[in-house]
Amino acid sequence: MRTLFIAVAFLVSIPEMAACDVCGCSAAGNYFGILPGFHRNFVGLRWASETSHTALSPDALKHGQIHSVEQFNTLDLWARLYVAPRWQLLLTAPYRESRQTEGGRTTRVRGLGDVSVYSSYLLLDGADSSRSVWNHTLNIGGGVKLPTGRQGQIAADGALAHPNLQTGTGSTDFLATLAYIVRRNGWGGAADLQARLTTANARHYRFGNRLSGSVKFFYWSGTGAISLLPHTGIFFDAAAADTDRGNLIEGSAGITGYGIAGLDVYTGRFAAGLSFQPPLWQSRGTVQPRSRWTISVNYIF
Repeated sequence: MRTLFIAVAFLVSIPEMAACDVCGCSAAGNYFGILPGFHRNFVGLRWASETSHTALSPDALKHGQIHSVEQFNTLDLWARLYVAPRWQLLLTAPYRESRQTEGGRTTRVRGLGDVSVYSSYLLLDGADSSRSVWNHTLNIGGGVKLPTGRQGQIAADGALAHPNLQTGTGSTDFLATLAYIVRRNGWGGAADLQARLTTANARHYRFGNRLSGSVKFFYWSGTGAISLLPHTGIFFDAAAADTDRGNLIEGSAGITGYGIAGLDVYTGRFAAGLSFQPPLWQSRGTVQPRSRWTISVNYIF
């Protein structure tokens, strides 16, 4: 059976300007793991959770003086369709919940997020080669994130909730991905880059362009009816500054790095995965990211 490991990533949403003066970054730039079987369809659910602590200044953060705590949860309904020998189509429809606790008050917003539609093409397919010890796979793709998420949700103080708390950006953004896999027997490595080119929404707020990527190492182990895929690596997410009517938003740009430790389990037509991502570094002086979790369950057909 042909077995490929294609790393695919989507940049989910964040939104427009708001009333609170400080807020951490949302679950944009999510890591989506390693997907098996390029030439097989699947449909499934994926849950991701992320928390960040925000201070009023870098010095306050250094001394543990936290101004607000943000938590972002996303439940994705996603599906992949194999439409041609080297083409696949992937659709992601997220349901988002954002929560911010600030000054003793908690703001909670939830609803449908921004739907993403993505297509990718397999440029290099070495998985079936019997003459090579090393198998190489190269994949490119692109897509669009649509402004289907809710806008204008209200914070606990009655004002418009912060952009990062809204469930949609209100903008149409464009996505691009490049992924490379090398494998020898059960061992392998994967490297990928994902870019999002943003546009301004109806409120003239534009979220910064984003570039994220990862390097992972994995081992495929088959034990009868069950196969295991443990993997580890690093992930980074870099964001340019947001703008409001052309004016740069101070503190909105930055780079964050995470470690990756995960395990995927396959049995029959079902697959389940768990990924843990502890923060390694970050350049935003007032935001302290916490560990992230991702859980997925897929039906392969």
